[in-house]
Amino acid sequence: MKILTVKNVLKAAALLSFATASNSFADLALNPPLDLSDPFLIGTIDPVNAPGDAGNSLADDAGRVQVLLNLTSADAPFPFTDAFGREYDTAHADDFGGTIDTSNLVDLTQTGNTTAVPAGWDLVFAKYGNGAIVIFLGGEATTLPDNSLNFSFNGNGPNGNGFSSWRVYNGTEENPIVPPEGTPTPDGGATMLLLGGGISALALIRRKLS
Repeated sequence: MKILTVKNVLKAAALLSFATASNSFADLALNPPLDLSDPFLIGTIDPVNAPGDAGNSLADDAGRVQVLLNLTSADAPFPFTDAFGREYDTAHADDFGGTIDTSNLVDLTQTGNTTAVPAGWDLVFAKYGNGAIVIFLGGEATTLPDNSLNFSFNGNGPNGNGFSSWRVYNGTEENPIVPPEGTPTPDGGATMLLLGGGISALALIRRKLS
């Protein structure tokens, strides 16, 4: 019979963490039609490809999303317009923040009818026509709407404002992408928080009994 020690509990916690990692996130349910007041919606970018700044690389779009993340109430009124005439609109200035990790970009770009986004990413850049909706995921999987619905972007693509493609990004360890206070977080975080509390309690009891 094994003695219940802090060391053994830590080993069990590590195994549990590994075994449940792929199942620790519940899908983020988006309820179309989306609008700027949605708590997970960081904002919109319109158009994505603007005259003088029409790059279409993963890094190009990361830079555009970073502008959106950097917006504060000092940039009001919205939409904020950059030097290329591109408009950034948000109802969450000062709420979202963070820095996209451009040193470790992973190109999972999906186009066409692939609206399912896998777990493991901080945000998704969803392109509709030549506009984009940026949504906070917090590591959760989601399924994107088939069209932009409430958002009628200026630079329509060949499919109007229908879904075009998505790209995903993570924040840096030093400056992670964080949601507004009170936004629900993935279940895995709560589970590990409770587990950590249990381990701390066990350590305290062990010291009292020794």
